Amino acid sequence: MDSLFLDVDLSSSGTCRVSFSGTGKSIVVPYGTYLIDAAREAGLEVPQQCGRMAICSWCSMEVLEGESNLSELSDGERRLIDWEKLAETERTSCQTEVLGNVRVTARYW
Repeated sequence: MDSLFLDVDLSSSGTCRVSFSGTGKSIVVPYGTYLIDAAREAGLEVPQQCGRMAICSWCSMEVLEGESNLSELSDGERRLIDWEKLAETERTSCQTEVLGNVRVTARYW
């Protein structure tokens, strides 16, 4: 049932739906909103230590659906993958912009 939201493309209206699996929460945000901001706006706590510098990977989220609806990997995220602090299915929410509908989860929810 979580994947039903992907059937409706909201990006042409300048908005995107972010669904947070395991929390029962989803939110419609403006195109280009960072994942961390969307989660916090939905009332979810997201740990962070590095001040959005893509160093700590604490704010990482696993992408379950809609990977192509996210911004390209940042240099910081590539570095975290090289350091094996970020799995290939994960994105740092502080570096990732929402460009379409997406469903994510996190180990800290």
